[in-house]
Amino acid sequence: MAANAIDQTRRMLSLVTYLRERPGAHVADVARAFGITEDELISDLDVLPMCGTSFRGGDLLDIDTDGDRIWWHNPDDVAAPLRLPAHEATALLAAARAVATLRGLRGSDLEALLRATAKLEAAAGETAGASARLSVTFEAEGGVFAEVDRAISERRRLWVRYYSPARDELTEREVDPIRLFAVGHTYMEAWCRLSEARRTFRLDRVAEIRLLDEPAAPPELEL
Repeated sequence: MAANAIDQTRRMLSLVTYLRERPGAHVADVARAFGITEDELISDLDVLPMCGTSFRGGDLLDIDTDGDRIWWHNPDDVAAPLRLPAHEATALLAAARAVATLRGLRGSDLEALLRATAKLEAAAGETAGASARLSVTFEAEGGVFAEVDRAISERRRLWVRYYSPARDELTEREVDPIRLFAVGHTYMEAWCRLSEARRTFRLDRVAEIRLLDEPAAPPELEL
C-alpha cells in the first residue's frame, strides 16, 4: 500500500535534521534508521531538492546521492531562521487554524499542529491578532480528505456515495484506499469493490463518506 502522505511528510522533515547531522551518510544506514527500504529513501531524496525556505522560491535543498552515500551540499545556506512577511504569516496562521478544525484529523497530528501554531503565534506578535480575525472555510472535500487520509493510515475500508458526471448519477460503493494525490484537483486512488478494479475518485465528487471497520486489502499492482 502506498505510504500515507502525512507520514511521508513527517519522515522527510526528520530526514532533513538527520542528514544535516550526518554528512555523507550511507543510504543503507539511513534507510535502516527510518525503517524503510532503500528505494523508498531514494524516492524521498528525489523530492527533497524541490523543497526550499521561502514561499517565493528561496534556497532549495541541494541534496543528492551516488546510490551509496548521501550528500547535502548547502546545509548552512538554509539553516538561517525563516522570517515571514506579515501577509505570509497571517495566511499561514489562518490556514493552520482552519486545518485544525478538519473532521477526522488524528490526535497526534492535531497536537503537533496546535504546538506549531502556538510557536508561530508567539513569533508573529501583532500579526497573530490580525490572523485571528480571518475566517477560512474548506470546500466539502476538506472533510473527505481527512477521512481518506485516516483510512489509509489505519488500513481500513471506506463506503462512499460518489457522483459520476459521465452517467449523471450517484453510486454507492466500498473501496480500499491506496493513496491521495493532486493534479489540479485532489484524488483518491483505491480498489473499488463494485467494479473489482483500481479506480480514481475526485474528492469533490464524493457526496458522502464513511469509515468502515473492515480492513482494506487492495491487490498488489502487477507490473
